[in-house]
Amino acid sequence: MVLKDQRIKMMNEVLNGIKVLKLYAWEIAFIRRINEIREKELKCIRQKAIISAFSSAIWSFAPIIVHKFFLNQTKLKLSFSRYALQRLLHMYYHPRRIF
Repeated sequence: MVLKDQRIKMMNEVLNGIKVLKLYAWEIAFIRRINEIREKELKCIRQKAIISAFSSAIWSFAPIIVHKFFLNQTKLKLSFSRYALQRLLHMYYHPRRIF
């Protein structure tokens, strides 16, 4: 959020002082500064998306892992298998957006 605020502040400065930027030909310098901030912002967004996808995958496959390695009773196996299948089908038909 801090990086987004910095980028928005920089863009407001550029838009408010566009005449001065054009007069002194500072466009390239300001474009570089804005792009540097944007790259930092995108890096944070990518990291958050990767962590979210990894976490979602772990939680989605948790019932299958429990079923395979920890359950010995038939009824529990059946109910966990149904839950795991339902969870996977739900993810297939209703995928979450990463970005």
